[in-house]
Amino acid sequence: MPQAFRTVIRHCRLSIVIAIFSFSSTTATAQSFGPDVSFSGFGTLGYAILDDENAEFRTGEAIDGADDSGSFEVDSRLGLQMDVTFNTAFSSTFQLIAREAEDGDVAAELEWGFLRWLATDNITIRAGRMSLPVYSISDFREVGYAIPFLRPPEDLYSMIPLRRFEGADITIDHEWNDALFRWQFFAGQSREEIFDNLAPDTELAVGASLAVERGPARIRLSHVSADVDIDSQNANRAAILAGINQALPLVPSLSSVGADFTGEEVPFFFNALSLGLNFSRVFVDAEFTQRRVDNWVSDVDGWSLAVGTRIGDIRPYVYVSQLTEPDGDRRINLPDNPQLNPLEAGINQFYAPRDQSTIGIGARYNLSANLALKAQIDRISRDEIGISFNRVSVDDGTDDGDDVTLFSATVDFIF
Repeated sequence: MPQAFRTVIRHCRLSIVIAIFSFSSTTATAQSFGPDVSFSGFGTLGYAILDDENAEFRTGEAIDGADDSGSFEVDSRLGLQMDVTFNTAFSSTFQLIAREAEDGDVAAELEWGFLRWLATDNITIRAGRMSLPVYSISDFREVGYAIPFLRPPEDLYSMIPLRRFEGADITIDHEWNDALFRWQFFAGQSREEIFDNLAPDTELAVGASLAVERGPARIRLSHVSADVDIDSQNANRAAILAGINQALPLVPSLSSVGADFTGEEVPFFFNALSLGLNFSRVFVDAEFTQRRVDNWVSDVDGWSLAVGTRIGDIRPYVYVSQLTEPDGDRRINLPDNPQLNPLEAGINQFYAPRDQSTIGIGARYNLSANLALKAQIDRISRDEIGISFNRVSVDDGTDDGDDVTLFSATVDFIF
């Protein structure tokens, strides 16, 4: 599908949602009958600054990040939500989020847009656009007020830049031995433009999760599998594939490397396990994640552990997180040859290690029932560039991979 046509479709979707918001608001005001319409919202105003003049910290699909001059673009966003209740069984939800898009500009996108059917007291079916349920806080990761730390650990949450999918899911709740079991099964497709004109495209993603809650404890397991086609306008990849084909007579073993850059659909698997303990004075959050994909995108494992306490309205916490590549350094060494040297350098740009670990300390202060102030200091160690510091091809190469310190502060609100 041509890019211009995709842009038109995206703008049409946004216009339709805005029209629905406007129409529903007018209808709810002018009439005393019909669907029950309610509105809510959330947002974050954040500032982050790095202590290294050569590095730039980024999250998610953001083009611009935080450097030594500071930035409001890393964490700031605004969300608006409309819930429409038709009757006791049927309802719908629409959510718009405005934040920095993949082109560096602020844009509003439809994050949620689904119809919900309460089939029975414990079975819910939804269809439309929803959060991709891969992480423990996928459903509310954008609502800064709802999470105890300043932002989800980037070492884990960078593994899957896709945040939403279009399809259907079914949730089944049941209780046993004083515990609540929640099963979720979903299927659908997902495509999002992310950094460097890169667009992961999953034609069919299927997944399941199980969350068990008992008292202060919550355990969640999830699995997702899909065939992923990473569509890219990156000319470097096309040049690399062409160079590999030309170099095959000199280095036949490059045929296995060439398969990584063909752009064909490849199997993708993601597993996650999380544990949460929420006592009156202490909370603990732990999560382990695993990604496997069969192309130039590396296999990665990640984990995080956060521990905090509550002292009145203040909630200090510490956390550690880490992302590692189990296959180690995948960079190749070709024979010293004028024809092969540029090819080796091009391939190794994609194969460079992205290992990264973070130690953080922070605090949250509840200013009111719907307003919270957070501050956080992260010390980030990296192998080479790290997963959070190399998102665009215009990187000037001055970042030498030294440890960096990131200072962040946010104001989170709901309304």
